[in-house]
Amino acid sequence: MHHPGPELIRALRDIKTNRPAGKLLGDERATLEGGKSQILHGAKATSDEIRRIISVYDKAYDDMIEEKNPRLFREFLLGAPNLFLEIGEKVGTMQHITCF
Repeated sequence: MHHPGPELIRALRDIKTNRPAGKLLGDERATLEGGKSQILHGAKATSDEIRRIISVYDKAYDDMIEEKNPRLFREFLLGAPNLFLEIGEKVGTMQHITCF
């Protein structure tokens, strides 16, 4: 699987700047802008959550290596299946944005 970063950034930029051809009525414009805002805020929240999950791993790994304390890393590994499912779902959501 390739890294979705550049395509995702392009897709989000396009969502933000894209304007429909033709004239929109006031409620259509509000609906369009609201939908765009919701997608952009959702992508940011999802990205932040992915970073948070990765930071949990990084902290646990650093404690094991630098502090010679495997307890936190062990706890991370015990909960890892759920975290990996969660991060996979979130990455899939981000990749889904690029499909449109």
